[in-house]
Amino acid sequence: MKKILCTLSVLTLALTACMTHEKTHSIETYSFAPVAAQPSSSSPQKVSVLRMMPANITPQFSNYFFIYRESTTKYLTDPYRQFLTAPNTEITTYLHNHLEPLVNTKLVTSDNLTTANFILQENITELYGDYQNKSAPEAITSIQFILYSNENGSPTQIGAVTLNEKTTIAPNNPESLMKGYQQNLDNIAEKASVFINQYVSNKK
Repeated sequence: MKKILCTLSVLTLALTACMTHEKTHSIETYSFAPVAAQPSSSSPQKVSVLRMMPANITPQFSNYFFIYRESTTKYLTDPYRQFLTAPNTEITTYLHNHLEPLVNTKLVTSDNLTTANFILQENITELYGDYQNKSAPEAITSIQFILYSNENGSPTQIGAVTLNEKTTIAPNNPESLMKGYQQNLDNIAEKASVFINQYVSNKK
């Protein structure tokens, strides 16, 4: 009897070990590729200053983990794929580096102590992989930009725009989703620079 119980115990431990091993899955982290530096020596000196604030993000998409949309109302969280840092932090840094050579003003972050002529706020409202069409999923990104004049130290809103982008990605491919996000951000930054340049100027 003791021999049978011992054998059962060993089998139970072996099965438990196998099940534990199957459930264990390393978390993969992703980050946007750095923006290549753009030469600016030939550009006119930028005198006015635009302070770019840290981006806000809708709580639904603020988690580090990737979000997938399965239907009109159903969203899934991927516990094994996530951003290396908080997605709003990733996007703030990426947009700053991309916008800096494109805008007609000196672009600084909220950490700079320089007095700013303008303030830019970014609100990320959508950031997910849309898998409603499983054969041709898309990376979805939507960001609202609000621009304030800060000439007298009292911010006054002077413009706002919401920019939406989507890029077709490969099915079941987190790397492709990340590249889709990056393509969206490249397009959004280009459009955002046009929006910003309507209002800012190189003041003498």
